[in-house]
Formats: sequence, structure tokens, C-alpha cells
Amino acid sequence: MDTKPETAITFSPRQMQILERLAVGKSAGEIAKELFRSKKTVDNQLEQIYKKLRHLLSKSNRVTVALWCQKNLEAVRQFNGK
Repeated sequence: MDTKPETAITFSPRQMQILERLAVGKSAGEIAKELFRSKKTVDNQLEQIYKKLRHLLSKSNRVTVALWCQKNLEAVRQFNGK
């Protein structure tokens, strides 16, 4: 039986940067500008994040993930050693 909390998901450092920005309502375009990346790169990272969260969330889109981040970001940071 898996007893890990829902925040026990490993994210890359870049994914953490994106999650932190999603939690405050930034769009993919805004995140791309802040991180000096293309929007396509951010969209690809978002897709990987959605895949990691798909088993937890009934809908896996930017708004749902942003709300999840707002609720769980501190625990995710701790789990990911940040």
C-alpha cells in the first residue's frame, strides 16, 4: 500500500520554478519571459508537470494545477529539498 502524501512527487528544478510561478497566476508566456525560455519550452515542461499530477487531479490543466500549487507548494518544496 502506497502511503506517500500527494505532495510526494519529484519535480525538476525547472519544474519547481514553473510551479512557483503558476501558483501566483502567471501564464506560460509570462513564465517563459521570466525564465528566459521559449513559450514552447515552458509548454513542454507544463505537459510533464500535468503528467505527474494526472493521478491526483480530475482535470489536469493550468488552472487546476495552479490551484493545487497554491495549496501544496510549501510541502512540494520540502519534499523536493528546496
